[in-house]
Amino acid sequence: MAKGRKGKSGKPEPETPGAAPERDGAPLDKAAAKAAAKASRGLRKRLKRLQRQLAAAARTEAKRVRKLERARWRRQRLEAAVDETRTASSVGPSEAEPKPKAEPKPKAEPKPKAEPKPKAEPKPKMGAVEAYCRREKRRVQMLDPKPVVTANGGSALSGTCPSCGASLYKLVSRTAR
Repeated sequence: MAKGRKGKSGKPEPETPGAAPERDGAPLDKAAAKAAAKASRGLRKRLKRLQRQLAAAARTEAKRVRKLERARWRRQRLEAAVDETRTASSVGPSEAEPKPKAEPKPKAEPKPKAEPKPKAEPKPKMGAVEAYCRREKRRVQMLDPKPVVTANGGSALSGTCPSCGASLYKLVSRTAR
């Protein structure tokens, strides 16, 4: 018996010299055998890559399902809290009893609308400072502006709004103080 080299498949080559290797009973030449081995390696690589993609998709799907379950659980808790609040707040007559019809109240005469008072804004002094009032959402003249030094050493002016009394604050340069 002649010694045969083991191929990649682990089978020894045929003993008779010159005989072509066989696959499923059909003889193959060496080039065809190499091509078949290379193709099977490519298929294995592709199969592994597809398996990794499938595993990643399964993980993503499991994560999505967990997130959906958490949202469903939160919704159930909220609905239970709303139901509990509704039952606790329904102190009045039960819904099974018919509610007595309220008699219509006589319509009162409409009151004349009072004219809004114009806001008395003091006339700005010479060198008055304008600042933005966040309550009124507009620029106004600051009453009693006082220079202030900020925490980081900058300069600002602090005062009050003439119409609503809110405190105003405006950052200024050192020369403007």
